[in-house]
Amino acid sequence: MEKFPQALDDERIVFIAMREGKRELWLFNYVSKELFKIENNQDDNDPWAYMRDLNVSEGKIFFGYNSDDRMYKLGMIDLETMQAVFSGRDFSGGVLNPVSSGGTVYYLATFVSRNSLMRFPETADSISGNKIDLQLTKLDNQDYKVASGPPYTGPSKPYIGLRYMNPFKLWFPFPLIRLNVDTIIRFDGGGIFSMMQDPMDMNSISFWAFADIYYKMAMIDQFIWQNTNMGFPLRVNFSEKALMSGKKQKAAFLYRQVLSFRTVN
Repeated sequence: MEKFPQALDDERIVFIAMREGKRELWLFNYVSKELFKIENNQDDNDPWAYMRDLNVSEGKIFFGYNSDDRMYKLGMIDLETMQAVFSGRDFSGGVLNPVSSGGTVYYLATFVSRNSLMRFPETADSISGNKIDLQLTKLDNQDYKVASGPPYTGPSKPYIGLRYMNPFKLWFPFPLIRLNVDTIIRFDGGGIFSMMQDPMDMNSISFWAFADIYYKMAMIDQFIWQNTNMGFPLRVNFSEKALMSGKKQKAAFLYRQVLSFRTVN
């Protein structure tokens, strides 16, 4: 479950839940103990998979979403009319943590050197975009029990996703096999492949690293870090390659290091 469930009124809360790797928007009535999923009644839930920064203001649900290779955009849900609107307007810095006050929508934009408070050019009642009719689907809340144990009562701490990244939680060993200049298959060492992801699904890392016994070196063949904590999803690739040059029995290795950045879905 994503952090910060939001109170919709005196009886209901809404929150973003993760189920089988997909984000869903749930509503829980803690008076009647009923659990619902808020979903598109046409069974097309693609935009929900990219929701974040859920907030409730003036009876409406606001969030940022990104379903393409661009910035985070504004999404809004009105449960009184049972309708959602997904704005298609891109703004520099993305639309993060949107809220409304007096019908005016404000949001946080994240830039390289600073964050800025921005005003959305449309009011909460006139947001244009893809409008979707909604329905409430009742869930069996007996299947989603919270783990037993006393609640945490200590001081609040900032969430740093990299603290939860353990490279040895999901990893696989592999042999380092080369085909030398004599077309002979040779076992030169071994390495590991590891995948990591933080609980909030904001950081995912995968890498291939190996130790070469024959040439007495260690290298990172590929390191990929994807971060969704900014106004757009960012992917960082790093590779350290060994390129063999020279003739038979005089082979030397040349090292090439490559670092690249790009936005991704």
